[in-house]
Amino acid sequence: FSALDFARGSTVEVLLGLGARFDVWSASVQGRLDVLCELLDADPASVNAPGGDGQRPLHVAASVEVAALLIERGADLEILDIDHESTPIQYQINNLPVVRELLRQGATPDVFIATVLDDVDLLRTILEQDPSAASVHVGEAPFVTTKSNGGHIYAYQLGPTKTPLQVAIERGSKAVVAELQRGAQAVDRLVAAAWAEDEQTVKAILAENPDLEIGASARMITEAAQAGKAETVRLLLRAGFDPTTPGMGSGSALHVACWFGYVEVVRLLFDKVPLDLRDAHHGSPPLGWACHGAQWCRNPKGDYVAVVKELIRAGADPSATANSGGTSMIDQAGNRPDVVAVLKQYL
Repeated sequence: FSALDFARGSTVEVLLGLGARFDVWSASVQGRLDVLCELLDADPASVNAPGGDGQRPLHVAASVEVAALLIERGADLEILDIDHESTPIQYQINNLPVVRELLRQGATPDVFIATVLDDVDLLRTILEQDPSAASVHVGEAPFVTTKSNGGHIYAYQLGPTKTPLQVAIERGSKAVVAELQRGAQAVDRLVAAAWAEDEQTVKAILAENPDLEIGASARMITEAAQAGKAETVRLLLRAGFDPTTPGMGSGSALHVACWFGYVEVVRLLFDKVPLDLRDAHHGSPPLGWACHGAQWCRNPKGDYVAVVKELIRAGADPSATANSGGTSMIDQAGNRPDVVAVLKQYL
């Protein structure tokens, strides 16, 4: 990557004034058709050359005009980047004008593309070919990487473990919701309703499915905790989801809520997850995740002081080691004097 790949606004001109120079990737990112034309004239093969993470220029095309130029010059619509093993249209899923242009030019859509476009006809075509597509999760085949540990681009663009129905509800894709619900499993419909904080629908699905099989969707309670969605966590607990299910970095839903400082989620979970439960990767209890999160995650929406107080009052041991390396809780909180002060009160 170059600085111009990430620069925005007046920073672009500052960098150019300091001697930075466009390449085909940064010219595509910045929508500089004039520069891109010159670069492609000088080196036609660069239209499919790998840049940062193995992205081709089409993966990062900023506009319809840039995408059309690249395709006219021979850009491969189905080429995969290296780190996330994803196609240009998958990279562009949050840039709907470019998505539509890539489709018009013949790019292969998937169920998530149809969902964000709220295109029922396209969705039906995809589901006719593969009815199971309605229940697929980001992070499961085919939305996985097989040669890289970078993870599919949808994990970053849409969110890890999401289903099409979740994405449809989040994005307000009302036209495709009913179609997806017809093809989705009961547990996926329940998770989507919980994500939308729709308690009545959750109750109805549970009433219709008293022996609901949660299966691989169990991790969604940890994803909800990571997103700070307290009501979603509450509804999933009601549905029987296990909050000790590992998620981010092998931590339970409580560990993850502690890392992000989401005190309302912590209050829902601290009596349902053992406070001395240590995650498999770091060997750290929830309090250790809270202390480390206060120093390193620093979520602006988090209240780490409140989280640490809640955990200790509930029985967490501030004198316990914070991880498998034997670090103390105070050292784990590091440069957070407000959190350190709370720990010292209880030692």
